[in-house]
Amino acid sequence: MATALFLSVLPLLWPAIPPLIDLPSHMGSYHVALNLDSSPTLQRWFEFRWEIIGNLGVELLVMPLGELLGVELATKLVVILIPLLTVLGMIWIAWEIHGELPPSLGFALPLAYCYPLHFGFVNYCLSMALVLLSLAWWIRLGRQERLVRRAAVFAVTAIIIWLAHAIGWGLLVVTCACAEIHRRTARGESFARTLLHSAAACATLCTPVLIMLCLPKHMASTFEGWLLLPELAKWLGTLFRDRWIGLDLATTAIFMYVLAAAVIRHGGMRLQLALALPALGVLAVFVLAPQRVNDSGFVNGRVAPYAMALLVVAIGMRQATHAQRRALAVGAALFFAIRMAATTASMALYSVSYDANLKALDYIPRGSTVLTLSPVPCGHGFENWRNARLYHLPSMALVRRDAFVNTEWQIDGLQLLRVNYAAAKPFESDPSETVTLGCDVPGYRQYKTAIEMFPRQAFDYVWLLDIPANMWPFEPNLQLAWSAGDSALYRVVRAHRQLAH
Repeated sequence: MATALFLSVLPLLWPAIPPLIDLPSHMGSYHVALNLDSSPTLQRWFEFRWEIIGNLGVELLVMPLGELLGVELATKLVVILIPLLTVLGMIWIAWEIHGELPPSLGFALPLAYCYPLHFGFVNYCLSMALVLLSLAWWIRLGRQERLVRRAAVFAVTAIIIWLAHAIGWGLLVVTCACAEIHRRTARGESFARTLLHSAAACATLCTPVLIMLCLPKHMASTFEGWLLLPELAKWLGTLFRDRWIGLDLATTAIFMYVLAAAVIRHGGMRLQLALALPALGVLAVFVLAPQRVNDSGFVNGRVAPYAMALLVVAIGMRQATHAQRRALAVGAALFFAIRMAATTASMALYSVSYDANLKALDYIPRGSTVLTLSPVPCGHGFENWRNARLYHLPSMALVRRDAFVNTEWQIDGLQLLRVNYAAAKPFESDPSETVTLGCDVPGYRQYKTAIEMFPRQAFDYVWLLDIPANMWPFEPNLQLAWSAGDSALYRVVRAHRQLAH
């Protein structure tokens, strides 16, 4: 177990900034929260208002740590905690269900680095790590018939997980309810009594509802993207999406083969219903949930890896031969080791890219205003498998230079940061930093249009990332200050500056 826990944190040990797509903008928000009161520069552009919302997991940990260690180190430590707790949760669940660590467990553990984590959904992934640990505890207390204690503990646990991320809380309710239904049916209770008693037991998980009823309603909820079968298939096919498409798809195929073998009871493998039922509950959420809720995307997609991980953790081999158990254990160990080695190498390569691009900060004075532009892919095919992960990297100018950048989110009810820089509109916040190169993608501007229309008086610099050099601007009011590879930093020369020369 110690080896598994060590391997789970290995990919994030070397990178100074965990190379997760959204994370730098989260770090920018943390920096503003910690320094706004003492920084007149930041006060020119930002507000930060603490509210009780279901999206605070990492914030609540980084704030006290950031005071002691600084934002960057505090964020890194908390992010390292996410895969560690995720793996620990899977191990604990496996022990509670099987009374041992099943040979197949190694196939599930690499999903601690599922695509939602690579995307930087750190609050959600932290909440899911807590859900896994909580589910194991729920099952344990139920087996021990310590139901009063469980009710008291989970009244608080539900609130903690809701504060981390609301979707995590919803999945806590689903998994615990399914586990309770199985526990009671296994004892021989009738279907009606099972539903009644399970509902009563799970009422303790609904404490966050009392909080939500007391909170102001920011907007009418909007839901988009129901039952889009191609999208559902895509999320199942990208369980291990990272950098190398061949390796990622091959490991996905192996993972699916092991799961299919367990479903048909091949090779001595069996799905244990005590965990398979909660896993199927999460899988149902994945299928039935919309793709977007308000301005939050990938709602159903972020659920898929945890449903599949729980299904594989549910695989038991008590009826298998010693040879079958040994063969699967060796295969699972190799699978886990290969995935962790690949993830470690991938994170290191992304970190090198981050370091190279962040050299632009040496040319950005403190308190500058910076427009950043980075391209989104024109299509969604396999050719776009590897993401450069640079969209939000310029937020490090906010963290390290107290600079204004247009990469921060401002979504009522989801984010605590507010951007108050009217002169920069419509380039004041995310997603104005993302552009297209010669194609039309809904919701994004063409790169050339953005260069032509951005308000020159509002910005001191233009930072281009992952944009080919033959597309860089040639304008008298944009002077090249730094470049490396496909990235460049331009100084905006305003009219009064030109006259002064």
